[in-house]
Amino acid sequence: MHILPLILLVLILPATMGACSDSAPPPATGCNGFDDLCERPLDQVVFAKTHNSHASEDRFYNIASRNHMSAVPTQLADGIRSLNFDVYYEEYLGATEIWVCHGYCALGWQPFVDILAEVRQFLDDNPREVVLLDFESYISAADTVASFDSADLTKYTHAQTPGSPWPTLQQMIDDDRRLVVFTSNEPGSPAWYHDDAAFMYGTDWGTETKQDFNCTITSGPIEHGLFGLNHTLTNPISQIEFAEEVNYNPFLLDRARDCEQQVGRMINIVEVDYYETGDVLETVAILNGVAD
Repeated sequence: MHILPLILLVLILPATMGACSDSAPPPATGCNGFDDLCERPLDQVVFAKTHNSHASEDRFYNIASRNHMSAVPTQLADGIRSLNFDVYYEEYLGATEIWVCHGYCALGWQPFVDILAEVRQFLDDNPREVVLLDFESYISAADTVASFDSADLTKYTHAQTPGSPWPTLQQMIDDDRRLVVFTSNEPGSPAWYHDDAAFMYGTDWGTETKQDFNCTITSGPIEHGLFGLNHTLTNPISQIEFAEEVNYNPFLLDRARDCEQQVGRMINIVEVDYYETGDVLETVAILNGVAD
């Protein structure tokens, strides 16, 4: 009379044990992909940055305007953690629109709020990532804030006082304030709309040849500022052939280490064109001490 319960128990146990083994995996750890970065203040972390992030073949129909092959969502998915946008007012079909574009919007453009929504989607989907964003902005701070609100991105912005110590990446993740925004146009209102001159310094842009690269900084250093290595060539525009000259190691890593030694500060931002070409992400990992 006890055989049937015993058979049922034998049948049920494996199914129950299987259900336990298929339970959800533990939550992801790490900050910007690495456990070792979590307890570092933001100014002790190195970020890979795309110059004119919006100017990609994926988004622009005129290849003369591009700086990258991949659009912002792919850049972020690949490991880029610092973005640069040029933002303009443009007249379109009798209305004033706000677009990101590369100097001449006729060469290719994207609505500002749409590209902000792409950043917001990444932060939504990746709760342990911290991103930097800086604007070459030709629109008002009020319209910038309205665009952030429309894209539901304001909720992620972090406000930092110039000269004060940065929180760690883990603190920013815990607070869910994981986006740091910089501008040169009407900064400071609101508090998260930071003045780039108060926080950022680095090497100059507009270098035409590989031989012209140097480590002279245009301002600073700044206490608790972010040291940017501009590693782009423009002659007269960006070209993938230039990235093939300068984005590979040992040249990129050697230049970064040389500039750190000359300036006496660690690099925080490595800014490039055509990030897909060369060893950009690997170099940033080495500079962060999370790769050999």
